[in-house]
Amino acid sequence: MNLIYLPEVIIFHIKRFAVVGKKITKHCEFPFEIDMSSYQSQESNIEGLTTKYSLIALAEHVGSSETSGHYTAHTCRSGRWYKFDDEHFSEVREKEVL
Repeated sequence: MNLIYLPEVIIFHIKRFAVVGKKITKHCEFPFEIDMSSYQSQESNIEGLTTKYSLIALAEHVGSSETSGHYTAHTCRSGRWYKFDDEHFSEVREKEVL
């Protein structure tokens, strides 16, 4: 499948739950940058726009099933990463995000 236009912002949802409420606990690796050029032909990219996206935010479920736990978020602002957990936030190292 080739995409004609890529959006300015792209969101990936990685399914982490299997059969009825059972959470997949295997570690999931992902890059800080992804190049979508393999999903777009050169002929389709008539404006010559970039096909690379940088990770700027991440939401994560903390808990053992879809019915228990809560979500935390990591965001990048001016090259610094922050973790948001309910009413608390703190600066974290990039290594902690992955």
